[in-house]
Amino acid sequence: MELVLGTDVSHHFEYLSKFESRLSAGLNSENLEKKEDVLLVLTYIVKCSDMSNPARPPEINRKWVKRVMEEFYTQVYLI
Repeated sequence: MELVLGTDVSHHFEYLSKFESRLSAGLNSENLEKKEDVLLVLTYIVKCSDMSNPARPPEINRKWVKRVMEEFYTQVYLI
């Protein structure tokens, strides 16, 4: 659940600041020993995946835009 919540744009700079701070403190792929560090890295992987669609070829991007709009419609009108 927390990984999905990490895609909330309203908290982007909070996550970015935390991530940059941990990188400055020496966080890397070889020292992911703390659960919160693993969660932070996974959150950023999900964030990058979530934001990657505009960088895709237009025909693929359009398909994903349609799916996202359907999801948002469902959340607003059917829940």
